[in-house]
Amino acid sequence: MRTRQILAIAGATALLLVGCGDSGDSGESGSSTSTPTTAEQSTTTTAPAEDLIGDDEFRAQCVTVEDEAAIKVVEPACAYLASIVSHDGSKVPLAADAWRIEQGVNTGTSGPEIQESMSNDYFTTYVEGLRDIRWFVSGDEAIAYYVLDIQEAPGIESTMLAERFKVEDGLITEIEVVFAYCRVPVTNASAPDGTDMCPKDASPPAPVG
Repeated sequence: MRTRQILAIAGATALLLVGCGDSGDSGESGSSTSTPTTAEQSTTTTAPAEDLIGDDEFRAQCVTVEDEAAIKVVEPACAYLASIVSHDGSKVPLAADAWRIEQGVNTGTSGPEIQESMSNDYFTTYVEGLRDIRWFVSGDEAIAYYVLDIQEAPGIESTMLAERFKVEDGLITEIEVVFAYCRVPVTNASAPDGTDMCPKDASPPAPVG
């Protein structure tokens, strides 16, 4: 008799435990939580923007806006600008279908293509440094004015650029840039005062077809 009682109690306990487990799985228990698997966690976690820039000195030079909404646009764009100097585009947060236009010419039709282009001969051979970044931000778009210092390019000391970025959900989707060369190092770019940044006699004429 005692043995049958013990077996009955054990059976009832097992059924109760199974019932509690079913309730937790179905989401009916308010106190139960589910822990995401490693695979689930890896698909929802993205690296913070500071890791994408990877250079504290450049971050201080580039991320000069204070508004939180503006920072969300400027930080990914700064990761792109940092890659111009590092020649490594692997960490630039680009959308798969991102595009880039330079001087009206398409120079990138996908994120991977643009990332790969950051190590091309132009950047690795001629770009010596990047400076004097100024931002103008509106919504999910930001325009950066900045200067590239050029080396080993006869007749060119600096390039002045205006580059527009569109950032959606932390990813750059559009890049549009126009630029002009200068035969001498550009001045006053960080704080234009109405005088020439590149003297007229040092600015190469526009090409004529």
